[in-house]
Amino acid sequence: MATVSWTTDEPGTSWVTWGVESPDRRSTPHTDTATTDHSVVVIGLVAGEDNQLVAHTELTDGTVLDSPVEVVEMGPPPADFPSVTVSSVDDTRWAGDGYILTSLIQQEASYVVIFDRDGRPVWWVEAAEGLTITTPKPGKDGQSILFAQYDRAQEVDVAGVIRQPIAGGGYASVTRTRNGHHDFEELPDGRIAWLSFEPYEVTDDRGTSILDLDRVLETDEGNEDVDDYDVIFDYYDHGVPDKTCEHFIADGYTEGALDWTHGNSLMYDEGQDALFFMAKNVDNIIKIDRPSRTVLWELGGRRSDFTMDGNALDWWSHAHMSWIQGDEFMVFDNRYHEGGTVGTSRASAYRFDEKTHTVELTWSYVDPDGNFVQLLGDVRRLENGNNLICWTSMGKITEVTPDGTVVWDLENGLGTALGRVRYLADLYDTTRSW
Repeated sequence: MATVSWTTDEPGTSWVTWGVESPDRRSTPHTDTATTDHSVVVIGLVAGEDNQLVAHTELTDGTVLDSPVEVVEMGPPPADFPSVTVSSVDDTRWAGDGYILTSLIQQEASYVVIFDRDGRPVWWVEAAEGLTITTPKPGKDGQSILFAQYDRAQEVDVAGVIRQPIAGGGYASVTRTRNGHHDFEELPDGRIAWLSFEPYEVTDDRGTSILDLDRVLETDEGNEDVDDYDVIFDYYDHGVPDKTCEHFIADGYTEGALDWTHGNSLMYDEGQDALFFMAKNVDNIIKIDRPSRTVLWELGGRRSDFTMDGNALDWWSHAHMSWIQGDEFMVFDNRYHEGGTVGTSRASAYRFDEKTHTVELTWSYVDPDGNFVQLLGDVRRLENGNNLICWTSMGKITEVTPDGTVVWDLENGLGTALGRVRYLADLYDTTRSW
C-alpha cells in the first residue's frame, strides 16, 4: 500500500493508475470532490516488484492532467512465502483480472493472503504465533477482510474472528469464539456466527464415551468474552448421529474425546435468515432457521430428508462446502470413501428442491491426475459461471469453465497448503466477490 499526494493549480478530481509491466493495468476509484490538494491510497501494489504509477487529475472543464511515471519499489513478501506459478491462462474465458483471497497453512506459520492473477502477493496478514488461518472472507462493509484463527491445541481463549481493514492499520475488531474451528459467518446485524465443538459424555450400546459434537454459536462482533454467546444449534440436542466409519473415532479436539461430527462449513442466506451447516463425518447439510433456532431439514447422511435423483455415487463422501445460492450448492468432495477405499477428489454442484425433497448432481469436475485431497478443499461458482476450486493439500487453485476447461491455474511450492478461496474483483470494494 502507498499514499500518493500531489497538488494542482486548478481544482479537480483525482485517481492513480499503476502496474508492474505498465502503469495502466489497474486503477484506484476516482475521488468525489474537486480540490487542488490530492491524496490517493493505492492498494494492491505487488510485493518485491517495481510498480509504475501515474497520478491523474480531471479539472472542472474536463481537461485531464497526467503525471510522469513514478516507480515505487515494494518490499519483498515474507521469506517463508512459497514460490507460486500460474499457467493455463485464458483471459478470454476467465472471470476477470481480479485477485485471489486465500490462506497459507504451513507447519510453523499461517497467513491470509491476496494474490493477483499472476500469482504475486499484494496483501497479507500473518496469524498470531502458533495459530492457523483456514478461512478468510471479504467483509460486508466493502473495506475489510475477516479471518478466523485457531490454536492448533484448541485453547478456548485464543480462537477468534479478526476484522482487518484492507487499507492497513491494526485490527478493526477481535471476536473471541469459544472452541471455534473451521468456519464462521459475518451476519448483517453486527453478529458473528461460528462452528464450535463441545465435549459430551454419551452412553449407548458401546458403553460411555466422550464425544466432541458441533454447535453453532453467535455473539456480537468485537465481544472478547468467550463465555458470552447464544447457542443457535447443538448436535447433542439434535440427536447424536450413529457411527458410520472409522473417522468418527479419530482423536477429538478435547483430550480423551472422539471427533464425532467434525463440522467444517457454515453459510448464511440473508434473504431467509437461515444458516447452513455441514458436518464432514455425517455427510450432511443442516438448514437452521436463525430466528427460531430450529432445524428445517437435513440433506445427506443416514437421516436425510432428501433423496438423490441419480445413483448412490452421486452423493459426496466427507466433503467441504462454502457456496449456496437459491436452489443450488457446491461441495468440494474429498471422496474419503469410494468403493471401500479413498477416491479421486472432485468439485461438485447440486440442485435441490425443498418441496419434493429431492437433490440431483448437476456438475462435477474430477481431479485429472487422480489425486485424493485429504485436507479441506473448496469450490465456488463465479459471476461468469466458471468455478473456482482450491485443492488444499496440493497447494493448487484452478478456475474451470462449465465444460471442464481450465482457464487459470495457480500452484505453489511443497510444504504449504491453501485454505478457503474467494475471487475479489476489486480491492476497493470487497463486496464485489464470489
